[in-house]
Amino acid sequence: MLAALAFPWGCAGPRPEGPVTPVARPCLPGDDVVEVGRSYFDFTGPLLGGGSLTLSEVLARQAVLVQFWSITCAPCLEELPLLAEIQATYGPAGLQVLGVNIDNSGPERLRSALEARGIAIPYPVVLDPDRAVAAHYAPWAVPVTVLVGTDGKVRAIHTGYKPELAPVIEGEVGRLLER
Repeated sequence: MLAALAFPWGCAGPRPEGPVTPVARPCLPGDDVVEVGRSYFDFTGPLLGGGSLTLSEVLARQAVLVQFWSITCAPCLEELPLLAEIQATYGPAGLQVLGVNIDNSGPERLRSALEARGIAIPYPVVLDPDRAVAAHYAPWAVPVTVLVGTDGKVRAIHTGYKPELAPVIEGEVGRLLER
């Protein structure tokens, strides 16, 4: 299990498991930060491709693996192919991968940056430029990857990414979907 770290500003968060990229907004006293074993934080946000998505509506049908990321975060980009593979493998079994991008450059610049890097993301990406959603899941660093079951309970949280984490995440997804 992940250990919690106490931060001087009063929040707790998962211990980093790999390289992380700090985000500008630390969690603040009074923020509700999700934890393993507790309920998820619901949100509705605009999608990179247009429209919007509400997490609770997706969870009514499928488990969700959410990655909070930035286009300037190398470990975030390194994790994207794994998430695409997980979506292809486990999507038919009841999992939806969801990206939450925290960049504030706007959707056109984000699409251009992805295209310039040759990255195609085969799952929905919610835009969170003011980090209102990330404050509850990834208040101090990215990438953060969160697995939520259809019962609304957070099953796993991983802060940071390194290739050795891939089988761990895949194992957690597989075990969740076996239930």
